[in-house]
Amino acid sequence: MRHTEDFLIRLRESDIRLHVENDRLKVDAPKGILTSELVKELKRNKEDIIELLNQFSPIDPIRLVERGSSLPLSFSQERLWFMDILSGDSPIYNMPAVIHLKEKPNREALEKSFNKIVQRHESFRTTFHALDGQPVQNIVSVAPFKINRIDLQHLTGVGLDKAVKKSITKETRFQFDLREAPLLRASLIQLSPDKQILIIVMHHIISDGWSMGVFVNELVKLYGAYLNRIELDLPELPIQYADFSQWERQQLTPKKIAYYLDFWKAHLENAPDLLQIPTDFPRPPTRRFRGDFEKFRLDMEFISQFKKICSQKQTTLYMALISALAILLKYHTGQESFVIGSLVANRARKELEPLIGFFVNTLPLHIDISGNPTYYQLLERVKKVLLDAYKHQNLPLGVLIQKLQPKRDASCFPLFQILFGLDNTPDNTPMDLFQFKDITVNDLESEFDLSLRMREVRNGIASVIQYNTDLFKAGTIKRMIDHFQNILKEIVSDPNKKISELSILTPYEKRQTLTDWNKTNDPSPKNTCIHQLFEEQVEKSPHAVAIEFQGDRLTYDELNQKANQLARYVQKYSVEPENIVGVFVHCPPKSIVALLAILKAGAAYLPLDPNYSQEKLSEIIRDAKIETILTQEKSSLNLPKNSTRWVLLDKDQKIIDKEPADNLPLLATASNLAYVAFTSGSIMGKPKGVMIGHQAICHLTKETTRAFSIIPKSRILQSVPLGYPISTSDIFVALCSGATLCLAKKEDMTPGRNLYQTLWQLKITCVTLAPGALRSMPDEPLPDLKTLVVTGDLCPDGLRSKWAKGRKFISAYGVAEYTAYAAISKPLKPTDPTHIGKPIGNTRLYILDEHKRPTPIGVPGELYVGGVGLARGYVNRPDLTNKKFVPDPFTEKMNEKSDRKLFKTGDVACYRADGFIEFLGRLDRQIKIKDYQIETKRIESILDSYRLIKKSIVIAAEKSDDKHIVAYLMPDPESSLDIHALHYDLQNDLPGYMVPSTYLMINKIPLTPDGKIYRKGLPKPDLIQKKSDVPENSVTELEKNLAQIWEDTLGIHPIGIENNFFDLGGYSLLLVRLLDVIKHRMGYVISISNFLRHATIKDLAFYIERKKR
Repeated sequence: MRHTEDFLIRLRESDIRLHVENDRLKVDAPKGILTSELVKELKRNKEDIIELLNQFSPIDPIRLVERGSSLPLSFSQERLWFMDILSGDSPIYNMPAVIHLKEKPNREALEKSFNKIVQRHESFRTTFHALDGQPVQNIVSVAPFKINRIDLQHLTGVGLDKAVKKSITKETRFQFDLREAPLLRASLIQLSPDKQILIIVMHHIISDGWSMGVFVNELVKLYGAYLNRIELDLPELPIQYADFSQWERQQLTPKKIAYYLDFWKAHLENAPDLLQIPTDFPRPPTRRFRGDFEKFRLDMEFISQFKKICSQKQTTLYMALISALAILLKYHTGQESFVIGSLVANRARKELEPLIGFFVNTLPLHIDISGNPTYYQLLERVKKVLLDAYKHQNLPLGVLIQKLQPKRDASCFPLFQILFGLDNTPDNTPMDLFQFKDITVNDLESEFDLSLRMREVRNGIASVIQYNTDLFKAGTIKRMIDHFQNILKEIVSDPNKKISELSILTPYEKRQTLTDWNKTNDPSPKNTCIHQLFEEQVEKSPHAVAIEFQGDRLTYDELNQKANQLARYVQKYSVEPENIVGVFVHCPPKSIVALLAILKAGAAYLPLDPNYSQEKLSEIIRDAKIETILTQEKSSLNLPKNSTRWVLLDKDQKIIDKEPADNLPLLATASNLAYVAFTSGSIMGKPKGVMIGHQAICHLTKETTRAFSIIPKSRILQSVPLGYPISTSDIFVALCSGATLCLAKKEDMTPGRNLYQTLWQLKITCVTLAPGALRSMPDEPLPDLKTLVVTGDLCPDGLRSKWAKGRKFISAYGVAEYTAYAAISKPLKPTDPTHIGKPIGNTRLYILDEHKRPTPIGVPGELYVGGVGLARGYVNRPDLTNKKFVPDPFTEKMNEKSDRKLFKTGDVACYRADGFIEFLGRLDRQIKIKDYQIETKRIESILDSYRLIKKSIVIAAEKSDDKHIVAYLMPDPESSLDIHALHYDLQNDLPGYMVPSTYLMINKIPLTPDGKIYRKGLPKPDLIQKKSDVPENSVTELEKNLAQIWEDTLGIHPIGIENNFFDLGGYSLLLVRLLDVIKHRMGYVISISNFLRHATIKDLAFYIERKKR
């Protein structure tokens, strides 16, 4: 039977129609299509075909219905009627055709042809009204039709072109009133005496793509006949669309609906609610249906090759193309499955073929692309999905949505957001007088995020992608077209390739992302140690202030001498290159002297944070195999008691001061280890020490000095403790450029007022802060601060716009495993979008997908970094090093051993079209709730823009195996924040799935020592109280009145004021009825789009109260 089903699909794709009449199989096929081989196969499968047609095709005849004053709509018309109301003034459901006339038309004959068609097809004489909130259709006996005339003969050249486009735009966007017939409009644009354009527009509620073909075919025949004064009798129509509407309702009995619904429920059971395709713009809270399109063509030679694949696997071209589309979506979304809306003509019965009306149905196809299948394997999956869907295609989409009750969100279409259609019916319309012409029209509409419509023509497949301009730029869509064509070419070359092996990027894009944007070769010190750069600076500015702390200063010469003396003393402890020496000193200046001394002695330093517990310190000392620690007597009391040697700097100071103060001979090389830093993430977990060599620090110093515009007059604050990677940059950028390194006590570095006072009092000109620390700063001037570097986390746009005024605001990205920084932006203006710029010199950044393939522009992937600044790995952790430092598949020749590797950062980023990189956060902090990707940065940005909120943090909390969005709010202490008013406002600013369900007030934001937000320090989710129903005694009179109307309409009692309308079983037509009752009983006019954003009684009442003010 499966073979028979496949055969029927192939016949349908070839426009061969089968039906059963008096138990006999009837075949209807275009001329020349029915080959002898097909006839033989039809005979062989005759009995199975009859059985299948009887089982899945309704066999009751369509009877003529008495024309009364009001007739029911078809299910598809009902859905479109509702959507037309929802779309407001948008002409999204207009169906335009632009036809160039090859010669001057006979207007009388043309108009007569239109009127004949209007009289022949009742659809054009149908009006639509609401009766008690229920849509009905009325058919008028006559609907006179006139063609509009637009005269542009007085214009030429560019002026004429602009006027033509303006006229076409105006006509195609004509606002139909569904209560008036005909829902058809035609206009003739007169360009010259013998050159005209005919524009035909009809509303989708009375037509579809097939109908447009019927219309044009009849128009051409009638016009030709009237032109030659011949009375043409078109075949009589056996039925009209209104007859089909009534018949469809009779066929869809509760039993049949239940049968179809069982299939679709199972089919969509694990389907995602939203296509997570990256967009150029944030999704608006409500769809505005703004759109545009891009066109492309697949040539006939290529399609012939593609059809061979179909023939080999006994699949249709439709199946093959939608499979390729699924691969494209996989690349762009990263999702393992998604739902694609698939158009079907829905004209299985012969008597429906000549009718004009809205028959087309849309099937939500859930396509699973998991497991990295080959294209052939995917094609088999898609084939099964389509064959099963075709068996159950008689359930209209509107009924399916009503019965399934998917999660409603005003920002997107339910069930699916991308539509696919292939029209391969032969075009037999004689076009001697008419010529269809494509003319680009601006200000178009788009019902879905994306729609791909393809049509077989004589020289290939003409295709158009329609897209929502609220979400996408034209450049993004053009790249997607290139990717789709690349996928098709890869499939043709080898359909046995796994999906991960298919190349999506064009050669230009590959070169751009892998090579051009990584052209960072730059001369850097290759045979120099970092302390040599410091010593060179000492020679240049010996008397300049190198370090300042608590009013005390050390010049470059004084600092160098102290470091030299200590280095010689340290050497007595048999310290040599590659040894790791710990630094555990509470006094900041002595820490700087200690690390310089260790470097000069040829060893590598490892800062030990005085705030660590003894257990943590013991673990680090053991992992790094430290034998010597530089410390002080008081500090040493906190060190674990083990076999490590302690050098007590204060106790031994007199001995140290007797050592020679001149520079030591060079004891290390550029390839030797310089320092080990235990990553900030190790504070709460297993510590891992990152090993950094001299060349990497020298490289960092040169790049950051240039990027941050550091000069000898600069005053740089060491903004984080010594063990954090940023401190490396702060220290050596200052000390190798002649600037002053300013140090402060721990309490003076606390984010907020203390940090602000430190910056002000020390007259800091350059500081590096994490966004969390910056958000804690008072909004007060810092006139001396010339350069502000933000790194370590996502930086909200509002924060940048506030702090970028009057100074260089630089966004930087770095990881401990790449010394400190891997990418640095150019100074950003207050209005610039935040990004992390491009790779610094001698650095490579790749954004790769799960299969380590470069991602397209705008598509998120994991960030990998390689280059001169790359760490050797983790100290004494070869297993973890091999896991995180992976071979670079894109580099053939590298000089340095570490340079052949890439570090797998675990961060998510994407390329912008200009080559700048947008940082999107940690891979393990990406939030997804019920298939919706939650943009916490966007939510926080909107919350922070509210006057009464100082700062916010948004996370996902899990409760009872269900995630929900939690907003932690730090309100202005002198104000009273109304949470319900805030929740209401957020519903107008965000898509529904991004609105937090829980709000929690906090007094301060917990931060790590380097200024990052410490999310584990937030109150636990079990302390959070979700919004709950309001006590009965606090329900307002307005809420009570609305509740009564809801109960009457839904037939449910009682209804809580926080119950969602759709969760209670509400659907589109019931909503129209509800709003109609509210209007007549209470006098409030509420649009459908506003209701969708406020679908509880409480939110709706708040909305009405706001409108009344």
